[in-house]
Amino acid sequence: MDLISNTGLRSHLSDIKKQLEDQPTGFIVVSPFLANDMNDLLSEFDFSSLESFTLITTFKPNDPEQLTKPFQLRSVFQYFETNYPDINISIHINNSLHGKLYFLDLTPYKKLLLSSANFTRNGLSNNSEWGMLISDEDVIQQAKDEVFADLDLEGITETQVKNACMHAEHYADINPNWTAKPEVEADILGVLTSAEDNANHNPKYFLKPIGHTDSPIWKDDRQDFSQQFQKQNFSSSKKPVAIAKGDYIITTAIGSCSLLSYFRATGRPEFATAEEIEKAPWLKRWGWYIESKNYSRDFGSRWWEFDLERNRLANEFNELYPQIPVTKAGGFNLKSINYGSDKLELSPEFGRFLIDKIDVAVK
Repeated sequence: MDLISNTGLRSHLSDIKKQLEDQPTGFIVVSPFLANDMNDLLSEFDFSSLESFTLITTFKPNDPEQLTKPFQLRSVFQYFETNYPDINISIHINNSLHGKLYFLDLTPYKKLLLSSANFTRNGLSNNSEWGMLISDEDVIQQAKDEVFADLDLEGITETQVKNACMHAEHYADINPNWTAKPEVEADILGVLTSAEDNANHNPKYFLKPIGHTDSPIWKDDRQDFSQQFQKQNFSSSKKPVAIAKGDYIITTAIGSCSLLSYFRATGRPEFATAEEIEKAPWLKRWGWYIESKNYSRDFGSRWWEFDLERNRLANEFNELYPQIPVTKAGGFNLKSINYGSDKLELSPEFGRFLIDKIDVAVK
């Protein structure tokens, strides 16, 4: 265990730089406060060995950071897209966060810098800050488990952050004196990640296939669909205007035909940018997307354990309710999913039937 001190020769900034020279594959930053100029701070480091960069920070409702944090988070996404496009970026929110931790995944060992220093220029080099560099893997794993067990929002997306920036700019425009009296009455990210919509009194239900015939999803793959926020992609040829905020999206596997999880739309349809398509060419065909929130994360983490196959469930529903169709259009089967449709609107009765099956499976 080593002492890291900004008042000595080994500052937090220089120590993190040194640890990154050892070629870690993962770097997790846990810090409530972030540098005003995140691009400038991130440019201090060589992240070339990383496969993943994770940031856990705050985004407190009714707080001045509602108008500053969106731009700091946007800078993180933009910096890595420009300089390290192959690194997987994850940003999570914990609004009770006060601790500052820096995890480095090295081979064959791990390091944790447990500190008083925020991920800011002052915190890492200018302020009088102290930290301990820990190598005990049991302690490191315990700290990591506790950090990830206490998240308010997990995996917020770049689209949500971009929209938060627009909301913040609008709030600042209509409240130009907010800096003189910083009493911000807003919960921008709470709105953007919520599926609740007072105008959507009768939410619709959609069945959406995941995967394709060249890359089917089988139970033995054990692919995880538990992420809290996910983009639901749709054909580039037609904007999915039928899906509104608050509507349900039940995902099903191409291949196993199993149900994977169910979501509610949290935003409106948006189209992938040219930069996103260049990075992921498959978006040329599936460019439209809708942000969604997962309401069955436990099920999505182990869907393969349950025998919830869509066609069998449709047959079961037909036997129980022979007069009620399974699709909004009046059909009594799900065959159109097998012919390349990117979504199928279900009857409300069958949509609720599938969701009940998922909820009951994990009780």
